Amino acid sequence: MTMDKTRFGVGAFAYKDQENNISGVGFSPAYRFYHSGKGKGIFYEASLGFALFNWDYTKLSETVTGTIFWPTVNLGYKWSWGFGLTLEPYIGVNYGIGKFEASDGTASEAVGGGIGPSFGLGIGYTF
Repeated sequence: MTMDKTRFGVGAFAYKDQENNISGVGFSPAYRFYHSGKGKGIFYEASLGFALFNWDYTKLSETVTGTIFWPTVNLGYKWSWGFGLTLEPYIGVNYGIGKFEASDGTASEAVGGGIGPSFGLGIGYTF
């Protein structure tokens, strides 16, 4: 849904780390505010992503499941052309909340909490 100054959106992803036997799916609802108020140009974005992960911990032959949350803030710029193409690079920071821990107390190093970068490039088409 797009308005003059704001936009609500939802992102989705799938994650697979074969080296560490971790897989997951996640969603990230977001709220975006355009500085110019025209649905293009500089934007500020806040989101709260969450993901459900499975870790096949081979040392104990168990599957560890968990949820990680990522509050995120981004700064970006949206270009749009008359024929419908849009380009939206952004950069920001997120903070992961949560971890995976097996029954022996071993925590996964591949996915977990802490501060990290947020960056990306959205390419779209406006009808």
